Amino acid sequence: EANRTRSISGSYQQGFNVPCLQNNCAHAEVAGIGRTTGTQWISGKVQKVTGGFGILKALNDGQEPTGRNPFGSAFKQVIWDIDETSGSMETAMFFRICKTIPFVGRTCSPYFIGPVPFIEYKEKDPIIFGQPSTLPE
Repeated sequence: EANRTRSISGSYQQGFNVPCLQNNCAHAEVAGIGRTTGTQWISGKVQKVTGGFGILKALNDGQEPTGRNPFGSAFKQVIWDIDETSGSMETAMFFRICKTIPFVGRTCSPYFIGPVPFIEYKEKDPIIFGQPSTLPE
């Protein structure tokens, strides 16, 4: 489970192909069409990425769990618990705080408010990845 480089998870700030270069890279391996097959969606429990922008970026040390935003920017979907025995995984939602500061502009914290239980997937269930749809080489 170490050093996974075909990641399809990350953040708006680092992109959504952030490799997991550590010993524990718990992940769900994706099967799909073409180059999607064999990519890994890394668990946000084990990998943190850079998030947020502006003044509020400083919250949570600028870190958020790796994941995707398939339903837009309102929340981030993160793989949270993976059970290989049953072939299932639980996802969670993480939220952020955004403010518009006069004369400064918009600022948002990293997605760190959570986890809020979301969707449980079984092996071979369809999953929405959302945009951006870039794939690692």
